[in-house]
Amino acid sequence: MDKPYYTHRFDNGISLIAERIPTVQTVSLGLFLHTGVIYEPPKLNGISHFIEHMLFKGTHKRSAKKIAQEFSNVGGVLNAFTAKDFCSYFGIVVKNKLKMAIDVLSDMYLNSLFAEHEIEKERKVILEEIKMYSDSPEEQIHEFLGQSVWHGSKLAEPVLGNSDSVSAITRDDIMRVYNEQYVGGNLLIAAAGNFDFEVLKSLIEEKFSAVPLGTLNRVKHRVRPKNDVNIYINNMEQVHVALGAEGVSYKNPKRYAMLYLSTVLGGGMSSRLFQEIREKRGMAYNVYSYHSSFADTGMFAIYAGTSVENINSILSICREEIEKIAVKGISKSELKSTFDKFKGNLLIGLESTNHRMNRLASGFLYGIEPVTPEAMLKPYKKVTVEDIKSLAAEILKPDKFALTVVSPHKVTRSHLKGTMFDSSQINSHSIKSVN
Repeated sequence: MDKPYYTHRFDNGISLIAERIPTVQTVSLGLFLHTGVIYEPPKLNGISHFIEHMLFKGTHKRSAKKIAQEFSNVGGVLNAFTAKDFCSYFGIVVKNKLKMAIDVLSDMYLNSLFAEHEIEKERKVILEEIKMYSDSPEEQIHEFLGQSVWHGSKLAEPVLGNSDSVSAITRDDIMRVYNEQYVGGNLLIAAAGNFDFEVLKSLIEEKFSAVPLGTLNRVKHRVRPKNDVNIYINNMEQVHVALGAEGVSYKNPKRYAMLYLSTVLGGGMSSRLFQEIREKRGMAYNVYSYHSSFADTGMFAIYAGTSVENINSILSICREEIEKIAVKGISKSELKSTFDKFKGNLLIGLESTNHRMNRLASGFLYGIEPVTPEAMLKPYKKVTVEDIKSLAAEILKPDKFALTVVSPHKVTRSHLKGTMFDSSQINSHSIKSVN
């Protein structure tokens, strides 16, 4: 029987991790780098995302249009994204187009022109992208919340940068960061699908051999969370409320209990917060919780979109539900149904080569050995009701939470009365305008 996972390290430092799935007709291939906000030099916030855009703007042998056509003409997908702590360029193709995918991705990676006129054009595109997200209060509020929860860390900075930082980035800045970060020791290539591993390895060795040696020092997140209250006044219809606290890192064994906790509280229509806030009281259309993990830290957050008169009630319900779990834990039926949800999500994800590729890559980036799908469920099975209860008591203490509100109205001290936040936290420094 074939090995499900293969790994290889090339002479120039590039790492390869791959999962062969002989029953599918496609291959997903991605280039992953430790880059993003946390690796950006001072005053160059947004440069990682800028570089990501520029790799699509033409090489010595392909125009930007030709790069797009190579994939679209065969029904494939070519895309990229920049996160807080890594960047990915990926393609999805039918199995007999793997050579083409590797050729195009390697050309983009190695031979992008970074033409001055394209930089200026793409700068305008990114500034419009920033405006687009600024017009979305739900996007905005999570960025604002992160500034409190990740205070003291570059995680608090936006992936896109801001209009001032993006406007100031020069071609010299781009080339310096590109040359420092796009090196062999900082590149992971991940693949999942129907391929011959020796052929895959040979193609990558041929096309990526020119990637220079080099490494990038890993960055430690030293966060100093602020349990503050920030009110952002914006001209819109709804009030957006988010509260968050520092969570757990990707490798922390408590991450699995944290995922249970987040799911039970606000992970879907059957969750406690959804039932209490939307179904029983009709105070919000959208209400949920989530947990994000990084190498050294994480963030747990709760979000609701509501009307200003409901702020106090929603915050009070959040506190009550968190305290219930910290004192009583969750029921055995909630434990079982949440495990079944995780299992179902995993099995559904296994139908996608892109999902499996990203699963391999994220584990590798955070130092976790790849395991079979069956083994992936083991840490979830080990979580107990007591684990979840003790984690809630340890991490989700009222005095550890930050509150962010984006509102068309002023939020007064009366809105915080009886909640986990002190009304004295609302003052002239906590109220800001984003118009």
